[in-house]
Amino acid sequence: MSTPAPPNILIIMSDQHSRFQLGCYGDPIVRTPNLDRLAQQGMCFDSAYCPSPLCVPSRMSFMTGRTPSHNRTWDNAHVLSSAIPTWAHVMTVAGYETSLIGRMHFVGDDHRHGFENRPLGESSATPPGVSIPASKAWTRYSSESASQSRLSVEIAGTGTTYYQWFDTHVMDATCQYLRAHASTAGRPFAAVAGFLLPHNPYIAPKNLFDYYYDRVTLPEVETVQPPAVTRLRETRGLLEPLAEKTIRAARAASYALCELLDMNVGRILQTLEETGLDQRTLVIYLSDHGEMAGHHGLWAKGAFYEQAVGIPFIARQPGTIAPGTRSAAICNLMDIGPTLIDLAAAPPL
Repeated sequence: MSTPAPPNILIIMSDQHSRFQLGCYGDPIVRTPNLDRLAQQGMCFDSAYCPSPLCVPSRMSFMTGRTPSHNRTWDNAHVLSSAIPTWAHVMTVAGYETSLIGRMHFVGDDHRHGFENRPLGESSATPPGVSIPASKAWTRYSSESASQSRLSVEIAGTGTTYYQWFDTHVMDATCQYLRAHASTAGRPFAAVAGFLLPHNPYIAPKNLFDYYYDRVTLPEVETVQPPAVTRLRETRGLLEPLAEKTIRAARAASYALCELLDMNVGRILQTLEETGLDQRTLVIYLSDHGEMAGHHGLWAKGAFYEQAVGIPFIARQPGTIAPGTRSAAICNLMDIGPTLIDLAAAPPL
């Protein structure tokens, strides 16, 4: 009896998407039909978490299966040592073609960390110690618009950003990659499609922004908070209450960006179906961390509240994962690599 061919693996990884802003996780406002359908066709994990509510530490743990402290990556400026193996190294050795399309937020000279191919890189790729040069990416909105500061909330509104533009390229490059790998010949692939959305700037297309503006709720902020939270809000200029219209605008934009991300994911899922790859591909959707979206008076990330550390995690594999199922098992981004390696019957990290 012949051994069944190993499945292809496609990980769709967003940036700063809270599981509380997804229809399949119970949000009654957001429109995410494509991710909701993916959940209906596979398994939805209700207790998935990130290793750190910050991009680089969380992502490097996702790649290595090690905690941020073991990786020595505590903030977004820290470089993951190339001496530390990643699941991409192991999957390549195991016979998979490994590819990174778009975002992973690697810092330093090494922008592969085991990936065989990078069909699309990212603009933040600079050597250690070299500041990111001024570019067209931030000519309309300052780089602070992508931070956790008060200004990032106060500029909320309508428009087009570099992040939106970049994600369109990630979607196109991923679809092109899938069409090129539609043949059953050759090695199976293990690819990551890395999106920037729904990460702020809280700027969204007008039609989507207008849809959510009057529909979003305004989170209540407790009057007594732990000293650490008070200090964090003070550091970010958020201790003084924001105007209601500002909060509404930022939340409307945040929801709109979730829907925009879902549209891009939908194009990728459609390409999988058109090429027939959907039947022999394990598809995983997840995010590097969540989004505070005004809860507890905080925005974006960097806080250990459920909104920032709780992440969406959806997995679909026809014939292996029962459709429409949910798991309450506590899991973490650090579990993904070892699971993929087990799937490939490869030696552990």
